[in-house]
Amino acid sequence: MPKDEQSPCGTLVRLDAALRDTDAWPADRLQAAWGLHDLFVSLTDQPPVDATDTVGAAFDETLGQDGRAVSPFCAALCLRDYLRTYAFAEGVTRAIQQVRARHPGRPARVLYAGTGPFASLAVLQIPHFSADEVQFTLLDIHPESDTASRQVFAALRAEDMVEARHVVDAIRWAAEDEGPFDVIVTEVMQAALKNEPQVQMTRALAPLLASDGVLVPEEISMDLVKVHPETLFGETPAPLPPAIGRAMTLTVETAKGLAFADGIAALPPLRVPDHHTCDAPLVIVTRIRTFGEIELTYGLSGLTQPIVLYDTPIPRAGDMISLAYRIGSEPKLLVAVA
Repeated sequence: MPKDEQSPCGTLVRLDAALRDTDAWPADRLQAAWGLHDLFVSLTDQPPVDATDTVGAAFDETLGQDGRAVSPFCAALCLRDYLRTYAFAEGVTRAIQQVRARHPGRPARVLYAGTGPFASLAVLQIPHFSADEVQFTLLDIHPESDTASRQVFAALRAEDMVEARHVVDAIRWAAEDEGPFDVIVTEVMQAALKNEPQVQMTRALAPLLASDGVLVPEEISMDLVKVHPETLFGETPAPLPPAIGRAMTLTVETAKGLAFADGIAALPPLRVPDHHTCDAPLVIVTRIRTFGEIELTYGLSGLTQPIVLYDTPIPRAGDMISLAYRIGSEPKLLVAVA
């Protein structure tokens, strides 16, 4: 990479280092994430964060039979959620390092599905690996995202790190001849696995993972908690009370085991313990472990903001809570109090 700190490559190295500095002030890491977004915008035709003209392909989301694919503009803004970007970028780095330790004689093969316009989780590996160490296959449903990510890799002189590209619905990608992959990266989700197709994507791509391969994120879990909403939000949210129980865990293994009938997979029910006597609504709390001990916990990111189930009756001690997950055009966790 060029040593000129003012070059795109030099700026990437500096901002990536600041983002990953866990001893730095949060404001400095946030500023680094914002700087990365601005850098990538400057290298592409994508609109800036303060765009006033919001008409065009960059602002068009795709609503399909498997949920919502957010617009390239919105996908790009996710980069500014600095703890989210750090957790996923660092998780990918460590997953590649693990593969390299196991297979030092060849590059790690990484499939990145749902790249957004900057393919950020691949681009943030450029300071850490060479083309001899990692090769990416990039998938996104939006042609605009593919065009933009091409511009980013070209500007950073890292086109040789891209093995293949496809503008495609990754859930329906016919890729029998392209696997197996050492690492599969997909981050197409919202809190509580609602609206976007993370579950469907995981199920579709799991067969392409090598037997000793890694999915990033490794685990997404959703717990049910009874808590008053006013304690959850603000600058200093209160600690959570003990959970009623785990509603769902998404890993490669659990994704393969989900049995859907008419688009709905039943999950084991939960019983409200006798000591849960507070008169508070149910809340879904999401936790995401990208790799090893790297995780996003309650409230650290937009992905782990608690979701209050205002339309679900408040459960009492001893009540049974039935659970299921629905795929299709409006994926979500289904919660009902018996």
